[in-house]
Amino acid sequence: MVSDGKLISVFEYDFLCFELPCNGQERFRQISRPAFEYIKQLCLSKEAAQAAFKLRIQHQREVLQAQNFAGVVITPDGTQIEILPKIGRKTECYTSEQGRMTLLWMLKRLKEFRHLQTNQANIKTQKMPLMELFISQFLTAVSVLVKRGLRSDYRGEQDNLLFLKGKLSVSRQLRYNLVNRQRFAVNFDEFSVDRAENRLIHSALTIVAKYSRLASNQRLIKELRFSFDAVPPSCDYVKDFENVRSDRSMHTYEMPLAWAKIILEGLSPQSMLGTQQAFSLLFPMEAVFEAYVAAELKRQLLPTSKMTAQARSHWLVTHDSANWFRLKPDIVIDATQACFVLDTKWKVLDQKENNASAKYGVSTADLYQMFAYGHTYLDGCGDMYLIYPLQSAFDTAVELPLEYVCSNETGKKLRLWLVPFEINDSCGKLHLPCTQGLLASALVAEKTNDGAIC
Repeated sequence: MVSDGKLISVFEYDFLCFELPCNGQERFRQISRPAFEYIKQLCLSKEAAQAAFKLRIQHQREVLQAQNFAGVVITPDGTQIEILPKIGRKTECYTSEQGRMTLLWMLKRLKEFRHLQTNQANIKTQKMPLMELFISQFLTAVSVLVKRGLRSDYRGEQDNLLFLKGKLSVSRQLRYNLVNRQRFAVNFDEFSVDRAENRLIHSALTIVAKYSRLASNQRLIKELRFSFDAVPPSCDYVKDFENVRSDRSMHTYEMPLAWAKIILEGLSPQSMLGTQQAFSLLFPMEAVFEAYVAAELKRQLLPTSKMTAQARSHWLVTHDSANWFRLKPDIVIDATQACFVLDTKWKVLDQKENNASAKYGVSTADLYQMFAYGHTYLDGCGDMYLIYPLQSAFDTAVELPLEYVCSNETGKKLRLWLVPFEINDSCGKLHLPCTQGLLASALVAEKTNDGAIC
């Protein structure tokens, strides 16, 4: 049934419909007809946000299938659709809370979400949806700011007063007060809380007030907005963000402004389907996983090793003295003994499908891509790694590599290893085969019995 609070939680590649099918309901969620029709029209339009869903036919009816995005979509009728990562699709006990925490653990490694707190008790006990969780952390940051006091600044003002204040504007005095001589056209500086930083935070508070359904959040929003009563909302987000000061005296604003930027840019309305507006805060999981793995490996890298994320030094072909098709592996590690190429894939693998037909579920296109990386970055010999998220069906590395056919006279081989990366709150773990000690030696880490690096 449709949830009473209009909050729908789905996993990647689950289906949304306004009428549940008679069978196969495990991956189907029901939403209101207006919400379904809105997203359907969005899928048929040319808007960029349409990539979050695709219109399909299942059980002889139209359905919307979530794609590899995670986050929140809010439709004009107030329905909140929460899309969660499901790397444990084949695990029956995998819950929405686990999917939510998996996303949060990865997001906190990103620069924009470095202030994200994932060890708070209310996250685990209240089972807060993503939208309420982001709002709650923003409100907590603003509360700390208000307790320490809002910063004021001098801002230039012009007025026509009954007394002389500041500096007299001769041109305006002659224009407006030639007859009305009891007034003074003046320019003066006023010490006020009306400054760019406070306007942006006030605007973010106004936006989250529309979407928070949690009573504690709504109560805190009202209290905080009272503190910003003398501050008008921002009329130009871009201009105000350009005017934000980042000196030492403004360090208390760092966290509230970081959240305000996410809220104003992620939840700001987009003109879609006439006068109605949709709000979304979506994260492409492939990019999030790639950034998470790169951030974790960089933390674990030895000082003698060098890591390059999104390497751009080689091309696939040249034509008429011009380079075409740049090759950009996700990670290249130059260690003392060797060089390694690593690429991340947000895909589901099954280690039991180790036969010639299934091939673990590895994509043929990914193998061709790694072949090109190996011949350009490693000169056709060495070790490469395809990194997948650790799942119940792929919780250890494949012990034998995929070996490309050797065509050089030296007999050295180009090997590709399939390895899982464990996502957690403290330290991401790269699980390597027992025979792969070279890459492990490039990381300052504690090697466990199962080959994990942490």
